[in-house]
Amino acid sequence: ELVPWGQDQTFSGLARPTPRGAKTPHGWGVLEHHEGFTQACAMWHDGVADGPGTWVMTAPGKEQVGYGTWRAGKRDGYFAMVRDGGVFVEEYEMGELKRRIKWRRDKLHVKCSRCNALFVPSANTTAEKFCRFHPKRPSPEGRFE
Repeated sequence: ELVPWGQDQTFSGLARPTPRGAKTPHGWGVLEHHEGFTQACAMWHDGVADGPGTWVMTAPGKEQVGYGTWRAGKRDGYFAMVRDGGVFVEEYEMGELKRRIKWRRDKLHVKCSRCNALFVPSANTTAEKFCRFHPKRPSPEGRFE
């Protein structure tokens, strides 16, 4: 269900009536803002993100993406952030940034031949380098199944 949530935002996912509104995000869903901000979270609880998810900003000049966990609407634990031409690992404690470490490219990780995602090849058994989302080789026609 697509419902308005907050100023200039819409939520698509599970919603229920609460004191905060007739259709409050509660369960899995995606929050989108008109300025290019999107947050997908495995769990929303009474209108706030509360679980693992993804945060994406697509506004020109502000592009970034992050993966991590929210607790009571705040970043908590480790986040992998891709922004400003670099990859960072950030550590949060209930929304407060504790430290940011620039991820230096190492020999353990390689890029997926199909989607360019970084992954550890020892987790795969194919001769080609595919991440866990693409474990099989392409068909003779070049299609991935």
